[in-house]
Amino acid sequence: MNKYKLTLAPKFKKEKLAKNLWLGFLITDETFALAITKLNYTKGKLNYDWMNASNIVAYAAWTLAGLAGCLLGNLVSDTKALGLDYAVIAMFLGLLYLQLITDQSLKIELQLIMIGGTMVLTYIGMIILPASATTIVVTVVSCLVGMGIKHVYFK
Repeated sequence: MNKYKLTLAPKFKKEKLAKNLWLGFLITDETFALAITKLNYTKGKLNYDWMNASNIVAYAAWTLAGLAGCLLGNLVSDTKALGLDYAVIAMFLGLLYLQLITDQSLKIELQLIMIGGTMVLTYIGMIILPASATTIVVTVVSCLVGMGIKHVYFK
């Protein structure tokens, strides 16, 4: 999560320290993805009120969903039958799609190459590496390969 804070921090350098600490405390994967998408639509502009509202709405939804799960979870005996086991994956696929169609800082071809390459590396990693190491190794290798491809082919 620190990378999220470091990425967005320059957008809020005019805000007071307390406000920046508050935003940094609340940021999540989802609100970071929304912020990056908004940056692409607003030519790099992001304001405190919008980011704060995004964070609060995300936490409220998370809290209410957690409460509903606690209260109603016993009523659902098979989450797979309802497709609920796929909900988080679907959410991240949606965020990935939004990133692809809005990110103007990287060519879509590079992004698609990296998504495909990361999928292949993950598949291979799951075969030859322990599960606990796959994510770390694939992340590091994908980042290095992506930087190389970007600097050689996508200047």
